[in-house]
Amino acid sequence: MIFSRKPAKHYFIDSENVNDVWVEGIVQSLGQKDHIYIFYSENSTHMKSDSVRRLMELGADRVTWIRCYIGTNALDFQLVTVLGAVASNGRSEDEFVIVSNDAGFDAVVSFWQDQGREVSRLKMDTSAGRTKRHAKARKPVRKFQSQKPDLRPEARPQAQPETRTQQNPRAEQPKKQQPKAEPAKKQQPKAEQPKKQQPKAEQQKKQQPKAEQAKKQQQQPKAEKKAKQEQPKQQKTVVQELSKRDQAILKSVCRSIPSKDAGQLHDALNTLLGAEDGMRIYNFLKKNQEEQKQLEGVLLPESGARASNYVRLIYAVAGVSEETGLTITDIYKTSRKDGLQGINLAMVKKFGQDDANKYYPDLKRHYRILEKISKN
Repeated sequence: MIFSRKPAKHYFIDSENVNDVWVEGIVQSLGQKDHIYIFYSENSTHMKSDSVRRLMELGADRVTWIRCYIGTNALDFQLVTVLGAVASNGRSEDEFVIVSNDAGFDAVVSFWQDQGREVSRLKMDTSAGRTKRHAKARKPVRKFQSQKPDLRPEARPQAQPETRTQQNPRAEQPKKQQPKAEPAKKQQPKAEQPKKQQPKAEQQKKQQPKAEQAKKQQQQPKAEKKAKQEQPKQQKTVVQELSKRDQAILKSVCRSIPSKDAGQLHDALNTLLGAEDGMRIYNFLKKNQEEQKQLEGVLLPESGARASNYVRLIYAVAGVSEETGLTITDIYKTSRKDGLQGINLAMVKKFGQDDANKYYPDLKRHYRILEKISKN
């Protein structure tokens, strides 16, 4: 008796186009002979740690990770190439599923179907989570009360009867204006003031203090200018001083990055220490040319050694033990070709998910700087 074998399914994942919503459905229905090919690059969306863990538990016999080159439709061409190789070497009854929302793969599907092969494209809905989040974020529209005046009759203020003074205010004006004629008699003594003029000598004595005050007022701005001119000198002396820790960090950074490379040095210091402390140390080096020339001699000759030194510095500043920093440095050197996703997977395998979540973000923040160091 001949027993028919169940055909195997081969899934080809376009990770640049879909996120990890496909993991749960495909893993649950995965047969013993089925296989998943995951195509990823630096442009791929990051997968959740739970999804990565579930795929790693399946083992390398059932899941293959393929790192792709960067370029226009580069991942698509590599996916089609691998599909053709697997389909040519596999059984004719096997099924091949392209998991992508890119309609450009439909031409590939039609080609293989014309050859009599079972090839299809599986679409994934990646917008459901976003629509739910937007729906929750909506807030009820606030109703504002109208600020128009209340024109109801009962709301209007009632008119009060006018008093006698309000009805005829001119009647009392002469009474109030009469006392104004008296100041003319009081001002008469002022006409005699010229008789009481003081001698010229006394007037000169009184004018001397005024002249001295004018000189002092003219001299005060000059003193203030001198004080302001001396303040920058005191600030410069403060900038020229760094703590031993800051000096050690600056020297270690210059072992990986040339002290003349202002842009890369600025990014590294700000990423390591934050904007405030990073700018403080950067300005110190910028204003001290002698220190800059001395630090030119500490640059390591090889790019690999410079990158390893920088990784150790990242975790030393973060307070991680030296042994752990060396282990992460080895992971970076061996998994760098696989990109950030490959480094993350290697950390999960070495430290476990919880510790990897602590160590990975530090390296991720400096990944762009590390790539420049490794290539230079």
